[in-house]
Amino acid sequence: MEGIGTGLDLAFATSFYTGEVVNVKIGGEEVPVIDMAHMGSTGYREKVFGSLIEPPQLTVEINYDPGDIPPIGTQDTATLTWPDGSYLTGTGAFISRESESPLEDKMTGSFVFQFDGQTGPTFYEGST
Repeated sequence: MEGIGTGLDLAFATSFYTGEVVNVKIGGEEVPVIDMAHMGSTGYREKVFGSLIEPPQLTVEINYDPGDIPPIGTQDTATLTWPDGSYLTGTGAFISRESESPLEDKMTGSFVFQFDGQTGPTFYEGST
């Protein structure tokens, strides 16, 4: 089924972290916008765009298990595989984590994996 996240898999090659993933957001990918305005500028401020792309981050929501926490500060290779076989893979590190343990409800958490841009991230398109 196109457009349904059920069946998505997130794997880490070094830490083998295997949390119960609930949601994955890919964000932070952007190019710099450089302001070229000067004292002689009129009308709009002139902008030029950098050529180096900021690598994305994975923000991952999980069912929190205190016995299996994301290894913050650890470098790893992440592979995010969608149900159609498409995948995103690259090196980076776990840069933050948090958890919430409410009364009479499931414990939840999240972590951020920052791709480092050294090896990928590379997107491979699967078959539908």
